[in-house]
Amino acid sequence: MMDISRSVLITGGTSGIGFALAEAFGRAGYATTVTGRRQEKVKRAIQKLQQAGIEIKGRCLDHCDEEQVKAVIGGEPFDILINNAGQSHSAPLEKQDLQSWEKMIASNATGPFLCTREVLPGMRRRGFGRILFIASTASLIGTAYTSAYTASKHAVLGLMRSIAAETQGTNLTCNAICPTFVDTEMTQRTLERIMKKTGRSRQEAIESLLNNIPLGRLLKPEEIASTALFLASEKAGAIHGQAIVLDGGGIQS
Repeated sequence: MMDISRSVLITGGTSGIGFALAEAFGRAGYATTVTGRRQEKVKRAIQKLQQAGIEIKGRCLDHCDEEQVKAVIGGEPFDILINNAGQSHSAPLEKQDLQSWEKMIASNATGPFLCTREVLPGMRRRGFGRILFIASTASLIGTAYTSAYTASKHAVLGLMRSIAAETQGTNLTCNAICPTFVDTEMTQRTLERIMKKTGRSRQEAIESLLNNIPLGRLLKPEEIASTALFLASEKAGAIHGQAIVLDGGGIQS
């Protein structure tokens, strides 16, 4: 195990990409804290990692709630923040209801804003910080039937770039990781929606996703985690304000 004294906060760290991030940073020796909306999920994630010999901390947090964010993470000396928590939604624009629209903006953009605003002053005082946003290829392109999700992920990229501009010339960096579809529970729910709405089989639904992925397969959560580990390291100090695309070459930015 590496001797690393840095601390990392991972929002939405109880499943999917977030769990892979927690496992990777925990194994690397970081003092790792994960958050989740439901206490039972936080406990299960901690227990699972402890069984694998990884010690982490967990906190129940609705990252969209300003008062909760201030109470739970305010004043904590986190060196690295990974804004991972988020949700997905799909609907034709004319059927996109306002409630779901606002939920996407809150979860995918407002929450990361609140968490970043809370930890940034401490990073400035200590002279080191790594802020990462788990964004999406939807942060860079538009796809049909994802207006709310795509708008929220574009907002994340704008937020990242603005923070990067405000932290130029410091030992803080701010970047976004933009993966294509990842083999997680969220993608499985997407497949189920496709099957329900179109009558396709699971294999046909998977193929409909892979048609737009030059990689030819779903990403593994561990691939996002390994990218995050590098961007959080001292060696990545020159990478700032960048959207790192993980899709096998479909988007070349």
